[in-house]
Amino acid sequence: MFYYFLFPALYLYFVWRLVRGIRRRGEIRSEITWLTFLTAFLMIRFVFCCLVPTISRQAAAAVLVLALLGMIGLNLGLFRRYDRWIEAQGKKE
Repeated sequence: MFYYFLFPALYLYFVWRLVRGIRRRGEIRSEITWLTFLTAFLMIRFVFCCLVPTISRQAAAAVLVLALLGMIGLNLGLFRRYDRWIEAQGKKE
């Protein structure tokens, strides 16, 4: 039962920190990382538990490795985008 409250609480906490960091133009890399990995975990868990419950261990491992690589790429892309946004805000001022 506690599990059902843990992930929404963590997710809301990191969203709050992300919004606060964007408003202050601070460092938000850890918040982006946590949010992307929490989202990926929930999506993969949904796929494995609900859609494909009889998946083999090898296929599950391959999906997890691909998801990890995808999340790393997404994180780097979001970091780059945020850095560009910060630079554009600096040029406006």
